[in-house]
Amino acid sequence: MRDHAHVNFTSEYEDCFPSHFVYLRLRARVKSSERLGPCFDQVAEFVIKVQHAGGRVLVHCQEGISRSAALVLAVMIMNEMQTLNQAFDVLRSARLVIEPSSNFLRELRALERRLFGVLSTRRLTPAEKASTDDLEASDNIDEELTRH
Repeated sequence: MRDHAHVNFTSEYEDCFPSHFVYLRLRARVKSSERLGPCFDQVAEFVIKVQHAGGRVLVHCQEGISRSAALVLAVMIMNEMQTLNQAFDVLRSARLVIEPSSNFLRELRALERRLFGVLSTRRLTPAEKASTDDLEASDNIDEELTRH
């Protein structure tokens, strides 16, 4: 495996340097109901393979604010065993503009609960609703993720 790799999570940008990098291609859908949970395992495994080969991975979407941030958070939760709050703080310190959609945050909370049996309750972004409705909605996402 080549030293460096990309996770390309866009619909408009092609893989520009396939002879220089290994790519994992995920097609983005521009919908408010877009789900990332089904991609979490695939991306986490891809990152582990590249890292074990001594490489690094660039995860990108169109703006680097929501989709790619959510995928990186999932990788940190799964591969580094960090809570969502811990992973969010580390990623935000490296890239201040991250703001995963509330939909993606619900999926990340469901992932955290599935792996650790606990749920981070701190509001992570200004746009995120910190209501108990959102936290309860993440219960339903656990069931939905297992169906896909």
